Amino acid sequence: HAFALEGYDAVVYLDNDIEVQGDLTPLLRCAATGRMLSAAGGIGEPLNVGMFAVRPDRRLLDAAVNFTQSANYDERTGWGRAGFRPSGGPFSGAECGQGLWHTLFFKHWNRYVKAAFASVGLQLGAAGKDGIRAAAVDMCEWNYQLGGNCV
Repeated sequence: HAFALEGYDAVVYLDNDIEVQGDLTPLLRCAATGRMLSAAGGIGEPLNVGMFAVRPDRRLLDAAVNFTQSANYDERTGWGRAGFRPSGGPFSGAECGQGLWHTLFFKHWNRYVKAAFASVGLQLGAAGKDGIRAAAVDMCEWNYQLGGNCV
């Protein structure tokens, strides 16, 4: 998994339906500082796992595994009862990767998320070697798929 590709300053994962619109260097440089970068998808999902950039750390993969072992998905309340915001309800992929990643990286207040990161010695929202901060990037520049919302 891309999270465990240690030895690189940063990695970018792109699904085969992503059309790169420019130079990936700024994305890699930002991810190397400890940010997990992602973009919304083209049909209303708050995060698309088909595009992300991250500083690899095996502990990220371990935290994701720990989270899935403790937090269940419910079609009314999402992963770990964290809800679906900013979406108004379930979205495409809420029950799998997109919902899982969105909860894991953007719902830092959730007790299951806190426990998953604490169990591997990482701090969500913190800087430095033991921190990871999530940030959304412009989908029209970094996750161009359908083009309907982009000028």
